Amino acid sequence: MRSIEPRMAQYHTTKARSYTPVVAQTFRERLRILRTRRQMTPSALAFAIGVTEGSIRHLESGQTKQTSFETGVKLAHALGVTASYLATGRENPLEKESLATDQALALEERLATRIAAVERRVGSLEAWRRGGTRRKSPG
Repeated sequence: MRSIEPRMAQYHTTKARSYTPVVAQTFRERLRILRTRRQMTPSALAFAIGVTEGSIRHLESGQTKQTSFETGVKLAHALGVTASYLATGRENPLEKESLATDQALALEERLATRIAAVERRVGSLEAWRRGGTRRKSPG
């Protein structure tokens, strides 16, 4: 019978491994993990940000590939993280207790409101252009 000692030595090392935090690989995984950590149901999260429960379920299942900037910011705010972290997973979650965090969240909300207004305006201009109802110049 062969000894397993040489083989075990091959897999065990005394080198200290650097710690790398586990980051969910996809947006939908991060969304579900953050929601469950907050002990929120899809329905509660949907209500908190003003969308349907189905929208949250579609985001978590991957059926919806992207969402509006405004919804993304609202999701991040409700889940207590930055929009950047929610989108990429490359930033540490914010701590809600700090004053700077509250200021950052207020700024994100103002930006989201302005971007939503711009998105609505662009949408109406695109619809107007598709309609072909251009004004004719006099003469």
